[in-house]
Amino acid sequence: MPRESLISVTLHTDTTAINACAFYECSNLTSIIIPEGVASIGGSAFRYCDNLETVTIDSDDIYEDLTSYIACGSLIANDNTNTIRVIASINDSGLYTNTYLNGSTFSRSQTAEDGYYVFTRN
Repeated sequence: MPRESLISVTLHTDTTAINACAFYECSNLTSIIIPEGVASIGGSAFRYCDNLETVTIDSDDIYEDLTSYIACGSLIANDNTNTIRVIASINDSGLYTNTYLNGSTFSRSQTAEDGYYVFTRN
């Protein structure tokens, strides 16, 4: 399947890692759901996913990679990403010290909605 044909991705619940460059240049990808159990995101996994609008993170095991620009900076720094939903259970893990999620680029909902904190682009 050509990378351009991916529009929306829900990773299988058995997924434990997103390899480096896994979605590299998937230019039409607009949404992705990262399931519980994903423990790592490889470098540039979402680089050049220029139309990625909505990211849902159901895994509380990927704290280190979510705070790493190399691993997922292009996932959350993408100018078109307007909504990031992060499972509320990682709220106290320090994830929100990430440069992009700390209020300069995104604002976090004050309370969890349906078990998620919702970040919206400022």
